[in-house]
Amino acid sequence: MLNIVHVVILKFQADVREETITDLFSQLRGLKKLIPGIVQIAAARKSSDEGLKQKLNYGFLVEFESATDRDRYLTHPEYEHLKQSILPNVTEMIAVDFET
Repeated sequence: MLNIVHVVILKFQADVREETITDLFSQLRGLKKLIPGIVQIAAARKSSDEGLKQKLNYGFLVEFESATDRDRYLTHPEYEHLKQSILPNVTEMIAVDFET
């Protein structure tokens, strides 16, 4: 069975403090202990724009053991709660999932 990688690239509002973003990403990483089927979670500010000067400047990925685990995560109350803390602070976002 193939793993599923969920990738989210986003831009926080200009007035969101770095400490807030750090805290939100820390909470996101903590979901690995709370939601079964998560292989890894990584979240950070971009380290290079590769000359593209894109305005989306943060991202995270969550790797799951299966699509079923991904679906469980997307509806899990802990994720839903965190999502409600993140979304009001974001101006743009792109999400994509793929199999590895």
